[in-house]
Amino acid sequence: MKNPLSPARIRESFRELGGAIVGLRSRDLSPERAAGSVAIGLFVGSTPFYGFHFPLCAGLAYLLGLDVIIAYLAANVSVAPLVPLIVFTEVQIGSFLLDGEWLSLSMSDFNLTEALAMTQRLMVGVVVLGSAMAALGGGLTLYLLRRFRRSKNEHKDDLFLAAIARTKAHYADAPAAHRHYVSSKLRFDPLSHELYLFGKAKAPLGHIVDAGCGRGQFAFLLLELGYGTQVWGFDHDAAKVAVAQNATLSLSGGSAHFETGDLKSKSFPAADTFLLLDVLHYLDLQAQDAVLQRSTAALNEGGHLLVRETNHQGGWGPRLASVFEVLARLFGINRGDRLVFRAPGEIEAVLNSYGLMVVRHTPKGALDNVLLVATKARATD
Repeated sequence: MKNPLSPARIRESFRELGGAIVGLRSRDLSPERAAGSVAIGLFVGSTPFYGFHFPLCAGLAYLLGLDVIIAYLAANVSVAPLVPLIVFTEVQIGSFLLDGEWLSLSMSDFNLTEALAMTQRLMVGVVVLGSAMAALGGGLTLYLLRRFRRSKNEHKDDLFLAAIARTKAHYADAPAAHRHYVSSKLRFDPLSHELYLFGKAKAPLGHIVDAGCGRGQFAFLLLELGYGTQVWGFDHDAAKVAVAQNATLSLSGGSAHFETGDLKSKSFPAADTFLLLDVLHYLDLQAQDAVLQRSTAALNEGGHLLVRETNHQGGWGPRLASVFEVLARLFGINRGDRLVFRAPGEIEAVLNSYGLMVVRHTPKGALDNVLLVATKARATD
């Protein structure tokens, strides 16, 4: 029998809890679903059922196909300092609607016991104030997200957006946690658009090797954009590889294959384009240099090596990235042994020492990420 307090069992419990929560998140997060989730959360937060707000949010989100995490975050409008004000307002509203007058009580002599003694007035106030908060919060969320989505898509042409949609469709049968992760990376990670711009300038990309591919969404995107002819990817996480390989079943253009393998020991095939996206920091410095050297050797003349890492010399972004990585490892999303972030200039210097010409790109984003595009010269150059 497993020890319930063992580190392995605790990590497994966190992964199960994380999977259960993600499973409640249903479909992709459209502005309408986000707004509905906020509205439900605000309404639940206005109720006096303190200690039960999460199960209420989870149940309603499940029944209505909304997002449980957003709903619960919105429900936290009832933080301790605001609880007396919310309950007092609800009782006053109920009193006015039922009795035609405001209570003579003031905030200074009003408490929860007093409110519970006026249950009828309180519940009427909950319905009115909760509905008003839900309508206002949900409406404002819908307006802002629709406006944000329009502004985000203004600089993205139809080819890119259509490729995103086709790539997401390959993961339609994936487990919810993996499906939502792929969708969020494709939609919100600046790397998606940076890869689109890179391929637009450098295509054809030929044979693409995706080392540490995870679920393979970025390699799929390059195929759907028509930039590459085939993809060979690998990752040491068998669960992610299974998701990527299953996604290949619906691939019509180009070809793709994914398998398990360790970045430090896997043999690299010849590649026209080599991807090392968000993987180097899981290795120590010596192993990072070895991977860069081996990937350079596998690169065909005129080929490109793409390395994406957090800018360790940046501001608060790397610290935030480190927090995300720690949480990802805790919940079993990522399984790296360590985190060794490195300044882009150091990686650039290593690539230059191997004879590659490096161009640095800095996609917009909160985590200070940098994309290094290293090109291997042709013999005639």
